[in-house]
Amino acid sequence: MPVLYLSIIILSLLIAVYVYRARTPQAKVAKLRSQYRHELRLQPEEADQILERQLNRVRQKFPNHTEQWYLEKILYDLHRDRH
Repeated sequence: MPVLYLSIIILSLLIAVYVYRARTPQAKVAKLRSQYRHELRLQPEEADQILERQLNRVRQKFPNHTEQWYLEKILYDLHRDRH
């Protein structure tokens, strides 16, 4: 019986760590970057170059925001311009 409880506790801790890491800003930024690459439908290297240029422009226009905010802004503008 103690082995079962120990297994449940370990499994619970692993799930908690996974959920925590999935919600970190770095994970969100990585997901947004991936979404941008998918939206452009270009080679990853080319999409990353375009994204970096756009990030630099948006950073100059709207200083003092987070990386996540800039990526969300770029994706929002991309969707807005397409529709």
